[in-house]
Parts: sequence; structure tokens; C-alpha cells
Amino acid sequence: MPKTHSNQRNAVPIATRSSRKLLSVSVLLLLSGCFSTVDCNSSAAKEIALSVITQELNNFSPYREALPAFGTEFKVENIKTTAKNDDTETCSCNADYAFVYNGTERAINFDYDVSMLKDKGEIQVELYAKAIKDAIYNLMLGQRPIKNGPQVHTDPATGNVMDKLNWKDNKMDGVQEFFNPKNNALILKVNFDNGQKSGLQQGWSEDGATLLTELTWTDGKATGYEKKLVNGKVVADFKYVDGLRTGFASNYIKGLGAYIETYYKDGVKILDKEFGVHDAEGQDVRLIRESPYFNNQPHGIEKTYNSEGKLIRETEYKDGLTVSEKSYESTAEQF
Repeated sequence: MPKTHSNQRNAVPIATRSSRKLLSVSVLLLLSGCFSTVDCNSSAAKEIALSVITQELNNFSPYREALPAFGTEFKVENIKTTAKNDDTETCSCNADYAFVYNGTERAINFDYDVSMLKDKGEIQVELYAKAIKDAIYNLMLGQRPIKNGPQVHTDPATGNVMDKLNWKDNKMDGVQEFFNPKNNALILKVNFDNGQKSGLQQGWSEDGATLLTELTWTDGKATGYEKKLVNGKVVADFKYVDGLRTGFASNYIKGLGAYIETYYKDGVKILDKEFGVHDAEGQDVRLIRESPYFNNQPHGIEKTYNSEGKLIRETEYKDGLTVSEKSYESTAEQF
């Protein structure tokens, strides 16, 4: 049977010592400290055990993502010595890994061994930290993390901060900041209230030098302006009034052979423009097609151009259906 915690904290099941031996394919984590005797309850042994557990958990991405659901204090407590050999200077120990999750105190019971490295005069602590990680993961699967407080994500490649978030009852609340991990520049700052944008939102260029966006959110509606750049190219340019936007956005990505700009007026889509890209840098751009929209359906005369910019076809749409088509490469008109 899995070990469970015996005091008043909510116990989290974990594998027993016997089952740990069956998992010998996993590497035991080892840390050391300089002391002259072995004791399950020594500050050094407890600190090493806690450090081993923390290292295992911090290497587990689901745990890192759920950190705001955990409290700020983690302890190894309720220490028991289950066996001790003074001749070999070893002891077997049992303890609880105590923490707070979703506002409730929790505990995971685990075993560890303390021994003396006689040639170095240092103690060594061994424990199967993966079992604790698995127990916490099962806890998270059974009880969805409820985030509260600050959270920071870092870029694995650079180690730089990607964002600084704030949570309340699993909803974004307060100021949220987003950074360019390549240069640490602040590129987006937006305020949330109970999971909804509220107040000021500002966005900057990739180097953080140019203000591109400034919106004020009221009751879920934005007023202001928004612009986005990709490799120096404007890929979105909007003005907002009471949540309704006028302007355009594109799906441009450097290196692709084509992209579409979609235009809006007072929040309603009115036009698609498709462009062909004829060089690697995206400088030689030519209009391929213009498609008017009404009620979110093709409506009106769609125009198609060849690579020289010559009009080669007109297609008339009404409520999304083709009415007629005229080709300028041949004089036939189709109905």
C-alpha cells in the first residue's frame, strides 16, 4: 500500500521504499555537505533533501507552469529515524515534504538515506525524488491548479525573462508584462481585472524603443491605436473606437511566397488583398488579388492580376456566390 501522511495535513500518496527498489533504472540524485556525523534530523540532511526535491521539481515543466498554485514555503519535517548503524555511519530516515497547494496544506511522505563519505568527511543524502514529482503531478491532474500571485517565464535558450504575470483565482489580474528574450526589451504591458483587459495596454517595437500600441480598455472594449511590425514591415495597423477596429492585419511571415492583408471598417471585414513575394527579403511585393466582402462573405467584383500587375480576371460575387466571371486573357464572359 502507498505510504500516507499521518498528521492533519492532506496526504498525497507516494511509492513505498520497496517499490523504490524496483525503479533502479532511475538515477538517484546526490548532494553533499561537510559534517562529521550522520543524523536524519540534522539541518544539513534536511537542507540537502529539500534541495534534491526542489531540483527534481524545477526540471519538470508542468510543475513550473503551476507554481503560482503552490505556496511560498516548502519544508522537510516530521523526521523519523527508521534505522541507524553507528559502525558504518549510515541511517535510514522517513519524513514529510510539506507544502501548500490551492490554499490547502499538503504533505508527501518519503524515505531517504544519510551516509558518511569517510574519505571526504561529508554526508550524502539519497532519495528517490522522482516519486515525489510523480505524486505532485498526480495531485495536479486530480485537482486543477488554481494560480494566485506572480509568475515569471524564462526563455530556455537565453535564460532571459519572457513575461511577468500576476494571477488571482486562476485569472490574470493586475499588470502583465511581456519581454523580447533576445534583448530584455519590454514589448507589451497590459492591465487585467479578474481575467479581462482593463485600463491601459501599451506595445513597443522589438527593441523596445518605439511605442506602437496604446489602447484603453473599458468593459471589454478598446479605444486607441494598435500597430505591429515583423522585420520592420507593418503587419497590423488599427484604430479602435468602443471595441470596433478600422484598419488592416496581415499574415505576412518573412520567407513565405504570399500573404493576405485583411481590411476592416468599424469592426466589419470589407476587403482581402493577396500579395505575391518575389524575393527573399520581401521587398518585391506584387498585388495578386483584391476581394471585397459584405456580411463576411465575398460580395462585389474580385480582381485578379498577373505578375506584371495587369488585370487578367474579374469575378463578380453576391452573398458569397459567383455571379459572373470575365477574363481579359480571353474575351469570353461566363455566367
